[in-house]
Amino acid sequence: MQDLFQKRVQLVGVYIVEAHAIDEWPVGDPLKITQPKSTIERCGVARAFVQEYQLRTPMIVDGIENEFSEEFAGWPVRFYVVEKEPEGWVLKFKAQPDEKNTYDSVPKRLEGVLEEMLKGRESIY
Repeated sequence: MQDLFQKRVQLVGVYIVEAHAIDEWPVGDPLKITQPKSTIERCGVARAFVQEYQLRTPMIVDGIENEFSEEFAGWPVRFYVVEKEPEGWVLKFKAQPDEKNTYDSVPKRLEGVLEEMLKGRESIY
């Protein structure tokens, strides 16, 4: 997605509550971490994630109060398209797993929505 839309769409990752912390639900992730207890700790985990997986998109961090996660149910895989309009930021699309909980269709649906929104426009930011 980054390569496809890099000059036309601002992609941003949001690091939320750790889904596979070793003290809650370990699954063999190379990053062996416990659930952060503060926003500062969560920022450290997010930095380690960016480095380990060589993430190229900017990353923001949901505070320890989990406001983003609670508002948007940002897991297991979600992509949101928001656009600034005169009245403020508006949620335009939410891509999430289908009823069979498969993820393969998520990027394709997101790509299609972005392409449709970009018709006749240089960018959407």
